[in-house]
Amino acid sequence: MKSNFEKTALVISIVYLMVGIALGDTIASQGFETDVTGYSHTPSQTPVADPGDQYFYRAEPSDVNIYEGSVGPYTNVTGSWLFVGSNPNTINGSSPGVLTLSGIDVSGYSDLQFSADWGACPADWDSVEDLRVEYNWDGGSWTTLYSFASAGTNLPLDLTGNATGGSNTANGTRLTYALASIVSDNFTGSGTNLNIRIYCNSNANYEAFGVDNIIISGTASGGVADPTGFSATESSSSQIDLAWTLNGNSNNVMVAWNSANTFGVPSG
Repeated sequence: MKSNFEKTALVISIVYLMVGIALGDTIASQGFETDVTGYSHTPSQTPVADPGDQYFYRAEPSDVNIYEGSVGPYTNVTGSWLFVGSNPNTINGSSPGVLTLSGIDVSGYSDLQFSADWGACPADWDSVEDLRVEYNWDGGSWTTLYSFASAGTNLPLDLTGNATGGSNTANGTRLTYALASIVSDNFTGSGTNLNIRIYCNSNANYEAFGVDNIIISGTASGGVADPTGFSATESSSSQIDLAWTLNGNSNNVMVAWNSANTFGVPSG
């Protein structure tokens, strides 16, 4: 006769066959922790050069030079740095500011997703200003992934033009100084090398934004590899300790249990 531990371990061993379910592999990421590594930008002016007005550079959220008056600070920043911009046209010969992540090899991946944490001054933006994310395949023409727009004069920015459904962030999401994750799978076409750029067309006084924690993810061909080294160890009559080694992409692991030893397909 099997002990309770043996029965429970049998149930968990069935779960092991399904723990490879994940949210997709991270293909590339950018947190701006190292200056101009993995990204480029034009123009290039630090906030201290024109405090609270004109800049296009990375900064720490505690830097008073990125704010106009007693506003802010940016919160929910991952790590110590984020990229900030304000009125880049004024310091770029009337041309928009552009932050670029180029040459991202996405061969062998499908279901691409772009995620970034965004914040902005919750006022001061005008409807003629433009802040958007664009992409191209293998150096082709640029396509807009999504945009942020103001409904009038001296108003906040709202998300527009994003795909709907699934994990896509809802259009109408408003930017504030509290960075929020904006997720999009609004890609069309395909290619080997993906180029991403953030395009900011603003030239008035203190139209400021911040972006951080950029992640491009996708599903690798052949699916997600299982973790290895799974073990179930009896700790007490009411507890079993589980352990495993993550796969090479450090995918998240889902553990499901069922005392009846019957499973469907886990989700979440």
